[in-house]
Amino acid sequence: MPDQALVPASNASRFEHAAHSVINAKRSEHTRKAYRADLERWLEFCRSLGLDPIAPTLDDATEFRDHLFAKLSKPSARRGLASMSAVYRVLFGSRFVSGNPFDPRVLAWPVEAAINKTARVGANVAEAMILVAEKDPHGARDAAILRVLYDTGLRRESVARLRREDYLDGSIRAIVKGGKEVEIRLPAVTVAAIDHWLRIAPDSPYCF
Repeated sequence: MPDQALVPASNASRFEHAAHSVINAKRSEHTRKAYRADLERWLEFCRSLGLDPIAPTLDDATEFRDHLFAKLSKPSARRGLASMSAVYRVLFGSRFVSGNPFDPRVLAWPVEAAINKTARVGANVAEAMILVAEKDPHGARDAAILRVLYDTGLRRESVARLRREDYLDGSIRAIVKGGKEVEIRLPAVTVAAIDHWLRIAPDSPYCF
């Protein structure tokens, strides 16, 4: 592990500035707030161990994952890793960093909690309902809600309670029966429907 004194302060400052540029490009202030909290947790971890955030190793990412896993719930730990993976993915694309050690194809994330699948309507009926909502000029919210309900099997109450900060990087965090928190990766078509709704949605802390 590197000595803190050997990590140039300018590196941490440059990385923080670049990471905030990535975060500030996000549409929703609620999303930006969640990313900033996750970023600060990572930067504080780097400061405490003298790590260079511009050049973290897989060992560094693994240690941070275990740190989050020990401190937070599995969904919150996954969100923190997802945030850092998203930031490093963009910075790697611009060649600001040399890699993305948080990529789930490289770093094993905490396992998603399983949820019981509730009874669903048939695929034909569900798609017909969604199609009607999507064709309605005022149906963006209904289309997004229907896609979330159909693609996740969540209860209505769980969807109604979703806050914007619970929607991050193509996943949602939801409270299910029994008060348990789960994180669910969404299909691309559902992500598109939610993004479309949030672009035109009133300013509210809730998704829907």
